[in-house]
Parts: sequence; C-alpha cells; structure tokens
Amino acid sequence: MDLINLIKNNDETLVKVDLSNNRLVEIEEYGDNEKKRLMKICKRLSEALGSNNVIREIDLSNNKLTDGMVIILCEGICNCKSLELVDLKKNRFSTKAAFVLFRKLGMKRLSIIKQDLTTFDKIVEQAVIRLEFVKGIPKEESFELLRQFKYLNGLKLITEEYARNEHLFKQPFFSKHEEHLSRIVRKVEILKYINENRELVESIKIKPLGITGLFRTGTTKLFNLLSTDVNARSPKIWEIWDAVPPPKEETYKTDKRIQEGIKKVNSIYASGYAIKKMHEINAEWPEECLFVLRENFIYQEYHLNNTYPEYLDYYHSLDWDEVYRECKLFYQLLSVNYLNDSQHWVLKAPYHLLRLKELFRVYDFDCNVVFCHRDPVKSIPSTISLFATIGQSEWKNLDVEAIALHILNLLADAWDKAIDYLDELTNQGHGSKIYHVYFSDLMNDPVDTCNKIHQYFNYPDIEPSRITGWLEDNPRNKHGNHNYSLKGYGLSKELVHEKFHKYYERFYPDLLTSSSGSCSINNNNNENVCKL
Repeated sequence: MDLINLIKNNDETLVKVDLSNNRLVEIEEYGDNEKKRLMKICKRLSEALGSNNVIREIDLSNNKLTDGMVIILCEGICNCKSLELVDLKKNRFSTKAAFVLFRKLGMKRLSIIKQDLTTFDKIVEQAVIRLEFVKGIPKEESFELLRQFKYLNGLKLITEEYARNEHLFKQPFFSKHEEHLSRIVRKVEILKYINENRELVESIKIKPLGITGLFRTGTTKLFNLLSTDVNARSPKIWEIWDAVPPPKEETYKTDKRIQEGIKKVNSIYASGYAIKKMHEINAEWPEECLFVLRENFIYQEYHLNNTYPEYLDYYHSLDWDEVYRECKLFYQLLSVNYLNDSQHWVLKAPYHLLRLKELFRVYDFDCNVVFCHRDPVKSIPSTISLFATIGQSEWKNLDVEAIALHILNLLADAWDKAIDYLDELTNQGHGSKIYHVYFSDLMNDPVDTCNKIHQYFNYPDIEPSRITGWLEDNPRNKHGNHNYSLKGYGLSKELVHEKFHKYYERFYPDLLTSSSGSCSINNNNNENVCKL
C-alpha cells in the first residue's frame, strides 16, 4: 500500500509525514512528465488528507509545487482538522495561490502554514498579506496604519537579535515569530477601529482599581477575587488577544473568541513557555496589564532577565507616559460595548510599581491603587524562579545567579522609589487613593480583605459566595508546589534585608529586629503601624 493510501485509511502511525525535497513526485515513479505526475499526486493527496483525522504535521517543502498544485492541495489541507503544521516553503507557487489557501483556512487556522518568518521585513510582509486577503484591509491602508504604530521598532530589534545570536534557542522561536505576526495583524485592526471611532473611544471614562506590589505577593489571587464582583470589569486574556470588534456585555460569556483563547493557552503550556504551578494562565480569567504591553512589543521579562541588550536600550528610551496612554486607550476600546456607570475596571501588574508616576499622571489621579505586601525573603526567590524559567526557555547561556542579583537590585530600587512617591502622593492630598494589603491577611481571610478594600474606596461589598466559590475552584497549590530558595540563586536572607532595608523599615520593621509581632498598615490615615 503506498503512502497516500495509508493517509486515506487513517493509519495511526502517520502523525508526521515528511515529503520534502522532491519526495512527493517519487510517490508515482512512472507515467507522465514530472509536472503532470505532480498534479495527479496532489489530487490524490488532497483527497486523502480530506478524510484523515490523524496527521498533525506534513512537510511539503522544496517540491516544485506551482499555483495549480497548491490550490488543489488547499481543499485537503483545510478539511484535515488534525493538521497543526504544513510546511510549504521553497516551492514555486505565487502569492496568488497563497491567498486562496489563506482565505479558505481563515484567520483561526492560518498559523498551521509554516512560513519564512526569519526577518522583521518578512514578518511584516506576511502580516500585511493576511490583513488584505483575510481581514479585507488593503495593503496601502495596512502600511499607513503601521506607520502610526509607535512600537514596531521593538519587534525589529528582537528579530535582529534572534537572527544573529547563537545563544538563543532557534526552534521554539518559530511559534514566537508566528505570534509576532499575529500581533501585527491585531494591532492594525485596533488602530483601524480607533481611527474610525476615536471620538467614541476617547470619550469613555476609565477610573480603574489597580493592584501592584512585588511579584509573588498575592497580586494575582487578589486580582481574581476582586474581579468576581458583579460590578468589576477586568480584561480577560481572550479579549486582549482579539479585541476587535469590542466584546458586548450580553454575549461576553459566550463569545466565540473564548474558545480560540483556550486553544492558544493550551498551546502555550504545550510549548513549555509557561508552567501552571508557577503562574496559571486561563483564557477566561482576568489577566494583567503586561499582556497588553506585549501587544505593543513591550516585554517586561526582558527587563527583568536583562536579555536582548539592544532591545533594552530601546525599552529604556520609551516615553512611559505615552505607553500608559496607549494602554488606557486599549481599555477604553474594550469598554465600548461593555462598561456602565455602576462598573469599574480592575487592573493588575506588579510592574506598575516601577511606573507609579506615569500611572497616576495618565489617569489624572482618578484611580485607586492597592499595594500587596509579602516578606521579600519569600517573594524574591519565587520571582527569580518564574522569570529564570522564562529566560531559560529562550536562552542557552542564561546566568541564573547574575539574573537573580539583577532582579533583587531592580525590585529593591523600585520599592525605594515607590515609598518616596507614596509619601509625595500623601503630601499632595492623594493619600486616599492608596490601600495596603498583607499577604497573610489575604490568605487568612480573603473575603474580609476584599470587602475592606471595597469599603475603603466606597465600592459596594462583594457577595461572599462569589469569592469563596472562586477559592473552592482554585485551591492554593492546585497544580503542585512551586519550590524555590534564596540559596539556590546565590542569595541570602541578610542580602535581601540589606537591599530592601527601606521597605522593611516601612512595612516590616519587626523582621529587622529580634522582636516578635506583626506589622500592619493603618489605611485610614496612611500611617505605618507596627503591632508588637
């Protein structure tokens, strides 16, 4: 039985099929000239693929495939729902045949076609092709919209680094370049929508409740719990990844884009780029602002891991007021069909700690911010573990101990500056915009903690069953323990105390002395109170 019949009969051993480098024509050795033989083979292969539900990958690269052959194969490729990757590189078909294939596959399955995305220019070129032939946005309009996009140079620097740096893992980056391409498509759609509806979008008032603090201090749990409130509007990851058209309140929980988000989250876990026991990603959970920053090719993980040096020079040169205005505009867009007068946005990002001045300026001090606190001796090694894991998935030569010291210094300096700015806010009469939450309080009595926040900022109480329901569905360590230690990263408790001395003095003074007790914040007058 030849290979095509095996495909047609759903042979379970054929999960990956390699027909690259002119192997396709060898399926039938005799008969017409090579071109006619290939046409016949493509017809048979297309029919076989159309009835197959086993094959996941097929490599047809370098087979002299012409427009007519690819159009014939198109039907089978589109009907084979198990296919996750089709390699058609180094063939002879034109963009005309590619457009036919793209249109039939649709935007949701385009990523199965392996393309040459090795350079910035090729990524942009493929994005513009998709925009024209799948989204219906003419090429000239796409290029004009991209000229309006302020942060495309970040992608250029990342792709250039990837191309020349031998210390980067190459294969995992294919999916990342595909994501870069998709981000360009999404960004053009957003820019087009805003240009056509700017007055409406910019008229929407955003008065967020923000959550920040060091990483691994309970910010994610608090974010999820506060988002259970019926009056809370928080960004779900599926809408961050597919914002146009803006979701509607009446179909928000049944939107078709949710299922696409779930598939994408599953693929992220399958790639090893994320580990559930460290930080769970769920398409239907609220997600933090760093995912919105990533849509603009702004990556905080590169800052924390001190990787991509030329990109970091660009990153540090950014106008962060402008960055925050861009994020605000995105939340305004998401609010077009889903935000009423009784609702408020809940946003979260530990990274806001480094950009408090920009945050308050852009929202014109019309925002409330909760600061989460946990002993840095506990939170810092957990943070290092998370970001080192991300870095090691990209870099062969990541110096984890150097990264650990970099993260320690960066975050200690962030809190030193944040303390000064919090004092400045209080002196300016904005102290009522600030509330502090301790990790132990959040863990011991989450319902009381959440409703104290609401009472402080004059929001209605959250129905306790909504909070306890989420907690029952998501117990701590649901996906296993996340193990880490300072010693494992070449750090010590004494060094953390030294670097975070100002933070400990303000929020955990008892941990710097031999006295026992607990430290808390008096949120009524924003003074620090240590109970000994």
